[in-house]
Amino acid sequence: MLITEEAIERVKVISVDEFDKEENEKLQQLHKQLLSLAKTKNKSNEVGFLINLMDWSYIVIYGTENGISLGSQEEAKELICTAPQKSLVFLHNHPKNSIFSERDLESFFTADSILSMSVVCNNGFVYLLTKEQSYDKYQSLVTYNKIYEDNEEGCVREFLRICKKIGLSFDYGGE
Repeated sequence: MLITEEAIERVKVISVDEFDKEENEKLQQLHKQLLSLAKTKNKSNEVGFLINLMDWSYIVIYGTENGISLGSQEEAKELICTAPQKSLVFLHNHPKNSIFSERDLESFFTADSILSMSVVCNNGFVYLLTKEQSYDKYQSLVTYNKIYEDNEEGCVREFLRICKKIGLSFDYGGE
């Protein structure tokens, strides 16, 4: 789906509990900026922003229509490995307006430095997943694998439905 100006304007504020109002609004602006960049510089394909919460600087990562890899950009890969726990946020778009992918979840579970991950769809809808204080990486992997074994097709949606139990906050849409 090609990104339109209307879709960019449609992006709403989604709140990360650890952020104040100003920071949540900054996140909204970054989602809009990401869609704009994807539209103008990457043919509406995937673009990611890896944001360092220490100073809100970010690294831009370009992907394809079907995916993006944090490991494809050396600076991003290094930051993920060296940044303090829960000090980064990863935003990216999905051209097909889909929810998190299995690959998204795997990256999110295993990267201790990432506090939140979002998908902003090319139509302007936003999904946000955040690690809470009680987040348990081991339990998230075990729970996801169990759901995957039972229901490969709907495993991501089923996991998101119950993820609060393992210390993850899942929000979507916006205010």
